[in-house]
Amino acid sequence: MKLSTVESRAQKLIKEWSPRLGLENWDIVIKAVDAKSLTRDAHMSNIAGAPVPLGCCHASAVDMSAVILLNAEANWSMKLDTWESLPVTVVHELLHAFFESTGVNGAIEMIAANENEQRDFSHGIWMGLHPSIERIAQAMLKGQAK
Repeated sequence: MKLSTVESRAQKLIKEWSPRLGLENWDIVIKAVDAKSLTRDAHMSNIAGAPVPLGCCHASAVDMSAVILLNAEANWSMKLDTWESLPVTVVHELLHAFFESTGVNGAIEMIAANENEQRDFSHGIWMGLHPSIERIAQAMLKGQAK
């Protein structure tokens, strides 16, 4: 799928799903970037052997804005049951913005600020939450498809 197609399809998904998550007043930008731009300390894909990340969301509840980065090197599909599913990835990243808007991310960051340098406990919370976000995104999309 061409980059312009990926970004335009992702924008349509944002337009459809952001109101459902209470993010209709947010400024949400989509950008296709190279895979190395997607790594983050807390990202699951930094674990040895994990697949290359498909997306990342940088959100600010204060500014009511989010930048969703999508892996430009991915072999994107519109199918819901494939690893490189554009709809699942976009809704997954929107859920990160949703959790930022509800204060969940801030609570995890507060825990991290009170921990030692290794941030073991907050990292554990994040690692537990992240697969749940993926499952929620898949369930939301599959529920809509029926």
